[in-house]
Amino acid sequence: MIWTPNQVLEQSRLWVSPWYPPNSTHVVADGYELYIVGSEATLMAYRGELQDRAEITDGAVKVAADHRATSLRVTVGPDEPGAEPALPELSMATDITVVATIDILAMDRDGFDSRHTSTPTDVEVIEVRTYDQVAEYETTSALAWSYPPPTADSIQSAHERLKPGSFLAYSAGTPSGTGGYTRAGDVARFWGAAVVAGQRGHGVYRSLVAARLDNAFAQGVTLAIVHAEPTSSPILQRLGFNKFGHQHTFAIRIEPTLQPPWSVL
Repeated sequence: MIWTPNQVLEQSRLWVSPWYPPNSTHVVADGYELYIVGSEATLMAYRGELQDRAEITDGAVKVAADHRATSLRVTVGPDEPGAEPALPELSMATDITVVATIDILAMDRDGFDSRHTSTPTDVEVIEVRTYDQVAEYETTSALAWSYPPPTADSIQSAHERLKPGSFLAYSAGTPSGTGGYTRAGDVARFWGAAVVAGQRGHGVYRSLVAARLDNAFAQGVTLAIVHAEPTSSPILQRLGFNKFGHQHTFAIRIEPTLQPPWSVL
């Protein structure tokens, strides 16, 4: 199957990540799903009945304010390359700024060339399957993302939720990076690749990309898609991914008048 640009962008629209940071507060209310770190909320998804984007965003601001957040991050897109980032005017917020641009990258199986993803001989990538591998994965991922170390309970929970598609990289025998993908029909959604700071620059990230491509395409997937940060997008494009568009993340400052009058005991 040859994927057209419009089909790739539609796959990007359909992708709603269920992930939230382990040190965050997860909120589900009035059809909205958010996570909050400190005083900043991030909108994950909206599953309610509203259709107007401005009304949906206004509602997200209200839910965030109800949970004491003073700002909200909202990601919109996909947009065609070169399009100006746009968020509708909101009645409940001021100081709306673009804080990130995410590239929508994809690779068709027919365009996969393994020569672009040659990997160092001292880097090994495995698919996570056992409890001990889950423990190493969770510990390495936390270190790479600068999150608190996992607890025994969180490791046990991760092992119980484990599905195919999580990968752990070793550099010279040392756990050095993690990454994964989720299959949605013929599409592999790549997520979460990160390398421990002291191991960067040694081909670990490239090896994680190659292992996931090999695994996904061997399973019958015909498209690999990534929502790539500015730091990883150039690497992925050198490995054969093509850019089809982008998303923009807006930071919305929540007006103090929206904050509920909590009593102080």
